[in-house]
Amino acid sequence: MSLKCPTCGATNADSAIWCNQCYASFAEAKTEVEAEVEALPAVTDLAPAQPQRSSDAGGSVATRQLPDPTGAGWTCRSCDSPNPLDSNECTVCGASIYSTFGAEEKERPDVEPRSVLLWALFLPGMGHAKTGNGLLGLTLAALIVFSGIAAVSFASGSQVAAATFFGVAHLGIWAVSVVDALSLAHGNQPILYGRRITVVAGTLVFVIIVQVITQLGGSA
Repeated sequence: MSLKCPTCGATNADSAIWCNQCYASFAEAKTEVEAEVEALPAVTDLAPAQPQRSSDAGGSVATRQLPDPTGAGWTCRSCDSPNPLDSNECTVCGASIYSTFGAEEKERPDVEPRSVLLWALFLPGMGHAKTGNGLLGLTLAALIVFSGIAAVSFASGSQVAAATFFGVAHLGIWAVSVVDALSLAHGNQPILYGRRITVVAGTLVFVIIVQVITQLGGSA
């Protein structure tokens, strides 16, 4: 089923909590029918009414419960319960966030953890690729190669401190990538992903910039 926005008439998913065209909130709209229902005397011998969708001349509106409007979140399609944005499963019924947004969970390849470990040890990023995370593996491989080249370059220029820093970073990122590949093979969350990789890459670039500026200042 689809949900029609009462403001602009756009068609939205049945589980939508706001319009995907004009961003009008479906929970804030209130129809005359709902107002009349609230004005009726309370009936004690009937079970409490469940949230329903009602319609008027402007279209359909939703009356489901929403998460705190001051924070981000998503509403479960199965039970209409609000959930935090960082939760992959509904905290009430356990339904996957993928089912709510119409996406399918990516199937994890059936691989041997030992094979993934060997690939990760001898070829940076390949362990991630074997678990179906090729893009993440490629990013980590680039960081490992980048830090290794930087370590060799600074060592050839007799810049011991910078060479040591990038040498440690090179070995550290490689070691963590091996642990992460093994974790992914077992279906667990890796250590380096998303924003953490951005922080690591930014730190490496920042150190290089500082080192170059220091060297230019010393030569001047």
